[in-house]
Amino acid sequence: MLGLKQTSLLFGCALAGKRLSLVELRRGAEAIHGRKSLQATLSVDPLSDDTALIGRDIRNRMEEAGMRGGRCVLCAPMSLFYSCLIETPPISGEDLESFLALQAERNFPWPAQDLIWRSIFHESEERKRYALLIGLPLSKVNHLREAFAAAGLELVSIHTNISAFSGAQPASRIHLHLSPEGVEIGLLREDKPVALRMLAGCDPSSLDARTLAREMRVTLGQIPPALSDTIHEVQISHATDAQARDEERIQQSLEGIGLRMKRFAPAVRIDWDDPAAALAAPSAPMLIAARTLSGGSVAPNFLPPKINRFQQWQSSIASRRMLWIGGTAAMIVVIVALMFFWQQQRLTHLERELTSLSEDARQAETLQTKIRAYRSWFDRSARVLTIANQLTGAFPETGSVWARDLEIRENGQVICSGSARSNADWLKMRDALSQSPGVTNLQVNQVRGDSPLQFSFSYQWDGRPSHGI
Repeated sequence: MLGLKQTSLLFGCALAGKRLSLVELRRGAEAIHGRKSLQATLSVDPLSDDTALIGRDIRNRMEEAGMRGGRCVLCAPMSLFYSCLIETPPISGEDLESFLALQAERNFPWPAQDLIWRSIFHESEERKRYALLIGLPLSKVNHLREAFAAAGLELVSIHTNISAFSGAQPASRIHLHLSPEGVEIGLLREDKPVALRMLAGCDPSSLDARTLAREMRVTLGQIPPALSDTIHEVQISHATDAQARDEERIQQSLEGIGLRMKRFAPAVRIDWDDPAAALAAPSAPMLIAARTLSGGSVAPNFLPPKINRFQQWQSSIASRRMLWIGGTAAMIVVIVALMFFWQQQRLTHLERELTSLSEDARQAETLQTKIRAYRSWFDRSARVLTIANQLTGAFPETGSVWARDLEIRENGQVICSGSARSNADWLKMRDALSQSPGVTNLQVNQVRGDSPLQFSFSYQWDGRPSHGI
């Protein structure tokens, strides 16, 4: 995996807010050895601040713990990821890849070239096929790669925390991962994620079992019953040592309301030099680093492969070759087009001579046809553009609310459907739109789901023509 067969030392890292967790593992002859571990609170935001400052802060924490640089696997917080479950048609190969790429662009607020997305497939007992699409913005990937490079760490893979606890136990379950940012919920069907959800701002230390059970039912309701009927057990993990008590308390509370709990059994044995560290529960970065060192793979990985100089040179050669081929093809197309143009001109001239007696009538009919066909293009009011501009101005620039479908009817009725990261973002956009000039009779047709929330609304546009577009 990524050239790690020759690597005996690997770091496992997890980020949750400003909280940094780091473990140093080494591959031995018979087992994976845990050498050192680190949990610290950074003075900067690792997801938004300057990469040089982030790297220096991480490097200082590592030096205090006696750690040096090397290769590293990263567990990123679920707040960075987007996910959706879709039903796939009976296609395969390039057709399926094209379909999934189109669905990713429709469901995520990022263009395809700015998003790293992966797919996980499921099949129900009725032979229906589904795919869980998980996306991570490319800008965040580049930011994390630069920040860790500044700390002397070379990222070799990026994963979700839920991925660390999948792929080792062939069973269906709900996995709850407690972190300083909230609770990450992952539905695992046959040990593969089928749904991901983040309860942001939810403090695990004050979370009661009934509230958590309600949120789990909400998450189960977001997937088809054919995929959720086999999920009956609950598994819990935590991100920091301080949350070990929260995990034990929540586990006892869930057992008290009748839910079946499932203990996690790591597939890879880890021998710690520090006996106290051996008693701690395995963390997500520790499990991913151990499986990677032992030669296994952890999917999905959201880090794109790094292009070396030889690959860049090959790409440059291929680009020049394709440029030459493209230029030759374009020249052939132009020559053929000119030949057809000359032929068409000749035929037109002959037809004009044959129909000279009805020339005036034919020209009048042609002009009338063009006027009917292009009359709407010369409407100076630019009504459609005005409506689109007004609607776009109500959406926030942060990408937390996005539209999937827009319909503008002749009577001025506008129908729009889309998704939002949260109910607050949706309400803020709706209020901004209702206060926009020319928007009347705003009606909400449908609101369902949560993170992302799906909505549909309509309104009547009676704005005056605008000549500024």
